[in-house]
Amino acid sequence: MERKNKRKEVTHPHFVAVRLTDAEMALLDQGASMLGISRSEYLRKLLLEKEITNTIEVIADMDELRKLVSE
Repeated sequence: MERKNKRKEVTHPHFVAVRLTDAEMALLDQGASMLGISRSEYLRKLLLEKEITNTIEVIADMDELRKLVSE
């Protein structure tokens, strides 16, 4: 008997290659083994679940800016 709520298996048709150093590969293997999942699944989890924020820090010399504005 077939289950009514049978989840469709997700296929991953796209292949991506990346070069890693020995240290980066060790971190990848360590993270995947800690969760008991494959490297691919570990990378997918990082990609989909971890938010990466980009911050831009602006450093300005306010005294110099005031001098320029007054000129």
